Amino acid sequence: MPSFKKAALPCLFSAFALLGHAAELYVSKDLGDNANAGTKEAPLKNIEKAAQIAQDGDKIYVAEGSYYGLRDKGFIIVKKSVEIYGGYSKDFAERDVLKHQTRIMPPASVNGTGSSNPLVELDVVAAPGERLIFDGIIFDKGDSNAYDASRGKPRGVETGMLVLPPGVGQNGKNANVITAAKPLLGGKFLGGGELTIRNSVFGNGNNSAIRLGAHGEVNITNNVFVANAISTCEIWGAKNQADAVKIDFSYNTMLFTWPRTASFGDGGQGFKIMTKADVIIHRNIIGLSAFAAIERARIDSPVAMEKGRKVRVNDNRFFLNKKADVILPGLGLFETIFAKDFADVDLFDEAVGNEELKDDRSLRKAINKAYLEGFLDASYKESVDYDPNSFTNELRRVLGINQIATGQSEVSMFANKYPLKDAVRLFGAVEGYGAQEIKY
Repeated sequence: MPSFKKAALPCLFSAFALLGHAAELYVSKDLGDNANAGTKEAPLKNIEKAAQIAQDGDKIYVAEGSYYGLRDKGFIIVKKSVEIYGGYSKDFAERDVLKHQTRIMPPASVNGTGSSNPLVELDVVAAPGERLIFDGIIFDKGDSNAYDASRGKPRGVETGMLVLPPGVGQNGKNANVITAAKPLLGGKFLGGGELTIRNSVFGNGNNSAIRLGAHGEVNITNNVFVANAISTCEIWGAKNQADAVKIDFSYNTMLFTWPRTASFGDGGQGFKIMTKADVIIHRNIIGLSAFAAIERARIDSPVAMEKGRKVRVNDNRFFLNKKADVILPGLGLFETIFAKDFADVDLFDEAVGNEELKDDRSLRKAINKAYLEGFLDASYKESVDYDPNSFTNELRRVLGINQIATGQSEVSMFANKYPLKDAVRLFGAVEGYGAQEIKY
């Protein structure tokens, strides 16, 4: 026979829904239990459990700790338009996002079950007026990625280079680790509602930080993105209209966006402007991209669809992006442009106040020095040794089969782990641009 506590729980939430009031749920990994009522005094244990129980519009307050899904499976699925606020002390008496860290940061031991899904997967249909909020959450794969034990490890950097599947690496004391190569935040957000992501950290993503399809409004404000591979943010419109998604990307700090693989072939863009997306990018610091800070290379078809949206890039600061601040289609593969020439870019509807960061002292002070130096020197070298007179190739010629050569590659650094303790120092590093100090 079920306990009174378990039986009363759904009745309590049904009553709130009927009265039109948003319920408040509390979650604590260390002190909670999923059989609890979800109050301050008796919190739930998992973010995912709270998101399942909650109704659209409910608020979920999350204490410090590491969360990675029901039964610690390695990922979290959110299917309702709820508001999730992290950064609370265990007794919920204090909120400080950087002191009381709410981390979605699984260990390598869960990569087996966590390899098929984004770290946080959205499957949400939010009607206009409904909101999904992530506020004060740390999304980080630094404890679960596979890293090489010795290759691509500059002096002073915590780990060797990222190892992508099917390769095998290590993470701390964990050996035989296979990276779960999925975005930190992915899936779909539909229905015309509002998705807000603020005061959060996205670190050590091995397959983009944010990648999703959306219909509605997406506001991404005051976040730190650091050491993510492929891209930092790519959101496309998930409805057949020119401005299916309206994106406001502001006051974010985006640093160290790595290529797709260690061969440095493609990827390495900070913000990708995708199709069917109306975009404003302003007051950000976008730096240390392996390729470019912004990609404006996808053009909607037909022409009327492209003309039905706007792309505005205003008052941003750029910092040591390797090949360009923006890449455009054309000139063979891409045309590379730096901030001083943004006013000449026809594919921007607005582009004012963009500059290279002139006084970078405070930003450099906040960045991990060894990681910065390693990134600036990062390279991929490949050598091939072909000897047509070797015994093997002479024999292969006689047999009429292809010649062979031996090759080796050398990588100085690729998507190594960036320490979380240094990532959080980037809040407030530059006054007025990028992620600012978090206010409550």
